[in-house]
Amino acid sequence: MEVWLEEKVRVLASELKYARSVDTYLVKFSSLIYELEDQCLGDSNCIRDLFKRILEHPTLTKEISTLACHVDEVIHTIQENPRFKNLRNYVDLVEDVLKKTSCISEKELVVTREPTFRVEREEHVKLEKPTVTPTKYKLHLELLLKIAFIAAIALIVLGFLLFIIFK
Repeated sequence: MEVWLEEKVRVLASELKYARSVDTYLVKFSSLIYELEDQCLGDSNCIRDLFKRILEHPTLTKEISTLACHVDEVIHTIQENPRFKNLRNYVDLVEDVLKKTSCISEKELVVTREPTFRVEREEHVKLEKPTVTPTKYKLHLELLLKIAFIAAIALIVLGFLLFIIFK
């Protein structure tokens, strides 16, 4: 196998190691198809051959074995989701490789990941620690403000009386 193709397999294997959804796998496959289209100058036979060689590479067997447990979801997602339109020409190849690969589910996959804006919002909320003022401190603060207000009024009245007396 060519050196650049070995590098693609190595990078893909390292990226798929952290995949937690069917979408993630398909995004990686879709990106790979775009790269192969550039490499093969649009020749579909060349793309199919290289894509098949990559998917069947022994280095990817462990990573694809998790996806092999979700063949129906993979096929359905490729056919229905417009983000994976470029994979539709290779759905038979993906299905064939997944069916030949034994299902070893070391990690649980979800079919689709939440949209990025929701994931980021949840992470942001987790990072922010809400400031909770205990009620006992709140009562103390209110009490202190009342005492200060009464003392201020008392000083004004006392000052006014002293002013009148010593005038």
